[in-house]
Formats: sequence, structure tokens, C-alpha cells
Amino acid sequence: MTMGHKNKRALRIWGFITNYRFRSVFFSYFLNIFIAILLTFILYAGAVFVYYNYNLETSHRQDVLKKAEDAASAFDKSVNKIERGYFSLSISKDIGAFIGLKNFSPKENSQLANSVNSELFNIVAYNSLIKSIYVHSFASGKTLASFLTNSEGAISDSDWLSYYMNSPRKDFVYARQLYSNYMGEDTLTFGWEVDKYNHPAGLIIINCDMDAFSKSVTAGLSDSAIVNVISDYGGIFLSTEAGNLNRDIADLPFLRNEMDMLAKRQDDSVVINSAGGVSALARSKFSPYCVNLIEAVPAMPPGNLTVMILAAIISGFIFAALLALFISIRLYRHILSIVSLLDASYDYSAVKEPAEVSFIADNIISMTDKNKFFEHELAVKFSELKKSQSIALQMQINPHFLYNTLQMISLDVMEITKGDNNATILLESLSDILRKIIKTSNYIISLSDEIEITNKYIEIQKVRFKGGIAVEWKVDESFYGLRCVKFILQPVIENSLLHGAGGDGNIKIMISASVRDNVLFIEIADNGQGIKAEKLKNLQDALNSVNFMEDDHIGLTNVNKRIKLIFDERFGVTVKSEYGRGTAVTISMPVS
Repeated sequence: MTMGHKNKRALRIWGFITNYRFRSVFFSYFLNIFIAILLTFILYAGAVFVYYNYNLETSHRQDVLKKAEDAASAFDKSVNKIERGYFSLSISKDIGAFIGLKNFSPKENSQLANSVNSELFNIVAYNSLIKSIYVHSFASGKTLASFLTNSEGAISDSDWLSYYMNSPRKDFVYARQLYSNYMGEDTLTFGWEVDKYNHPAGLIIINCDMDAFSKSVTAGLSDSAIVNVISDYGGIFLSTEAGNLNRDIADLPFLRNEMDMLAKRQDDSVVINSAGGVSALARSKFSPYCVNLIEAVPAMPPGNLTVMILAAIISGFIFAALLALFISIRLYRHILSIVSLLDASYDYSAVKEPAEVSFIADNIISMTDKNKFFEHELAVKFSELKKSQSIALQMQINPHFLYNTLQMISLDVMEITKGDNNATILLESLSDILRKIIKTSNYIISLSDEIEITNKYIEIQKVRFKGGIAVEWKVDESFYGLRCVKFILQPVIENSLLHGAGGDGNIKIMISASVRDNVLFIEIADNGQGIKAEKLKNLQDALNSVNFMEDDHIGLTNVNKRIKLIFDERFGVTVKSEYGRGTAVTISMPVS
């Protein structure tokens, strides 16, 4: 193939693309390939996203659990500092003496008061978490503090005592606002009941700086992390969320679920997914408290996702365009080959093309040959149609004119003969038939009307055969309302009269009707001479043929063709005959 021929073919291919544009094969392939790539990317990206989130969530759950355990450990260290101060105070002789003294007076017992005050002050001075300490005696009702009290041994802060009186527990912890110099400070208050001789004798109250305590627990955590410290009786006494302070976990279902799960397990920690992210709960190892940590699951950086989507769209667009162009060029080349093969002057037997191209070309050529055959068949059918039209034109007689003429003839004959005779009977029957034909313009009538028309025809033939015709009807009256093609019994009976005469000169015809499987069957049987085998085969061939054939039984073929045209090929006329024993013609039509 020369270079010039290749260039010419390339230009023709490019012409296909530019002429058809969005309707071209190139654009169709491009669109389908691009959509397939895009869908594949979406599925792949979805799978990666799910896998990434799963791994991220799993690792984040482990990370949050570790942070919760670390926070619980940090909380233990802070609580341990507070409890060391409590233990040292609980074994102090001076504090024991103060608690047991009923008639304590700061003035009379000033030495004891100063000693207790000094001991409390030293603990506050060496512990940055503690803001103040109270020691209260149930016996005297007096309270000494780490700062100087009034001369009556009383302090202005008494909220802790009310809390203790309303609490069923000996030891307690809760968050509150402690007012100093008219300024409210967030305070975490720990309280312990002190026994003397196995009876409650007093209280030791340690007030801690909540901010300092919270920082010691949340050190190293992100600002978005939420930390809740829960007492053994289900109250939240330390939280980075101010709204959670002193709330019961019954108000927070996810925390309650975590506490229930932790109670049922041997482990010291548990982690679940919550509405705010991942929630972990760690049990304190040295105190009856639990630390809850909530952190949101980090999402994929939006910048990375945007870059990945843009890169996928651009690369998919370029790849789809190149692949569509490659496929289109190959397809257009084969199309040009097929066009060349269809050229009548082209010797396609010498052209080497893929088997698929040759197969398509052979099929197109075969279809062309079939079209030529169908054109010939159509010409034959058209010729037959003209013949049928010619026959129909020859038989077109104005029924109104003929009916009126017969009526006039009948009146003249009656006037001449002075009464009824065979001529008037014939004229009257023929007039009735024509009247029925004129009255019922539709080609579908009731079976009763068809029987009436047929009986009029039989009366005419009885006159002709001088009473030598015997017709027996076996039609149930329930069938009279069924629909029937007009004027189909007369041609069959006429055929019996013309071609079947009994051996004794008489003609016997039996007409019966039945319904099976919603099909109406009408059988016309005679005692005529029957049809010879060869003629019977020709008649059956004519009935089965799609063409209209002119023969001695044109009436039967006419009836058969009309029924098939009105209904379909399943219905029509069938003929059974045995030479010397008569003929039976069966007509079938649908009931509904």
C-alpha cells in the first residue's frame, strides 16, 4: 500500500471524526472508557478510603486507650500526693487531740491551735496542687485551717460540710467554686472522715487547685481531647468540659456503657466508638476512680484528597482519549475496507482482511442478494394483487340495484301467475339474501344471522334440485350469539352440491357446531362422491398456500383466506375426504 493511499485513508478517517463529532464512534468510545475509568477509580478510592479509615480508626483506638491509661497514671500520681498529706494528718497527735477535745477554744488552747495550723500550712506550702486544708471536729464543732481562723475557730467556707452531711459516703470528692476575696476559683475538694475509737470524730478537707490538677492529668494531650475523671459512685468531679462537672454518668449513656463494660471485664481499660469519636476508659490502679478520654478520629487531609481526585480525572481523560482514538482508527480502517469490498468492481477475494471483516462483508453481500430475491417476490405478489383486484372489480354488482330489480321481477311474476310459485320463492329467497348482505355491512356477524342466510340459500337450491336435498342442523342455540365471518357457509354448501351427488341421486348435508378450547368448530359433511386423492392434495396445498390460487374450489380457498386475514394463521378451513364416501369441511374461528 503506497504512502499516498495511507494518507488518503487517514484523511477519510479524520473526516469521519470531524463530520460526526459527538455522534462519532470516537466520542462514544471516549465517553464509555472515561466513565469506566472514573467508576473504577471511584470504587478503588472508596475501598482505599474505607481501608484507610479502618486502619486509622484501629490505630487511633489503640492510641486513645494508651493516652487514657497514661492520664490515669498521671492522675494516680497527683492523687497520691494529696493522699500522702491526708495520711500524715490522720496520724498527727495534735490533730487527734483537737478532734477529740469537746470544749476547744482558740484562745484557751492557742498552743494546740497554732501547732495544728502550722502542720496544715507546711503541707500546703510543699504541695503545689493544694490550696488549703481544713480539719473539723465533730465534738467541738470547730474548724482549724491552713490559714488563720477567727477567734471562735470558724471559717466562712462551709459548703464541704453540707456536702458531707448529704452524702452517704465517708470519703468524697467533688468540684466546686471556692470564693476567696470575693473571687470564685475552680476547686477540687477531697474529704475524709476521721474515726476515733471506731466512731466518726471529724473531717479532713483538702482543697486543690483544679486547673493545676487538670494540667497534671492532661499533659501531652491535644486541646480537642476531652478528659473526664469519674468517682467510684458515678459522679464526674474533674473534666475539661465545664458542663460535665458533678454530672452523673447516667446522664451520659456512652460513659455508662463503658463503665458497665469495664465492670464485667478483668482488664483495667476499655475503648468504644462514641458520637464524639473514640472513647477510652482506664481504671486507676491506686484509687477507686476512672479516667475517660475522648478524641475525634482524624480525617484524611482534604488537600491530599483533592490532588488525588484531580490527578485521577486528568489522567483518566488523557488515557480515555488516546485509547478511544486508537480503537476508532482501527474500526474506521475496517469500515473503509468493508466499503471497498462492497464495490461491485472490487476483487475482494484477493484482499487480506481479518476474519471478522470478511464475515461482515459476506453477510452484507448475502443480505443484498436476499433483498433482490424479496424484490422479485414482491413483484410477483403485486401481480397477484392486481389479479385479485381485477376479479373483485368483475364481481362488483350494485346490490341495491339487484335487490330492487329482483323485487320488481317477483311482483311481475306474481301478477302474471296470480299467486306464489317456484319463481316467486326463488326471487324472494334471493332478495332476502341480498337484503341481509346490504343490512350487515360489517364482515363479522352472529352465527344465527349466518345460519339464516344459509337457510335462504338452501331453499333456492331445494327448488333447483326438486327436493332432493336433505340438510340437518346440529347447532346448539347457546352458540347463536357467537361471532362468525359473514357468508362462509354458503360457499362450502355450494361446493358440496356441485361436486358431491349421492349414489341414489339425493344429497344429504349435515351441519354441526362445537366449541373446544375457546375455538368454534363448524363442520359441513356430505354423502357425496368425495374427492380423489390427487385433487384432495391439490386442494389442501391451495388452502395452506400464502398465495391466492384459482381452481375449481375457489369458494373454499376464499373462505379460508378471509378467516386467516381476519384472525390469524391458526384458524381457517380444513378438508377431509375419501373418494366414494363423502367429504367433511371444518371451519375454525376463535370464540373471544
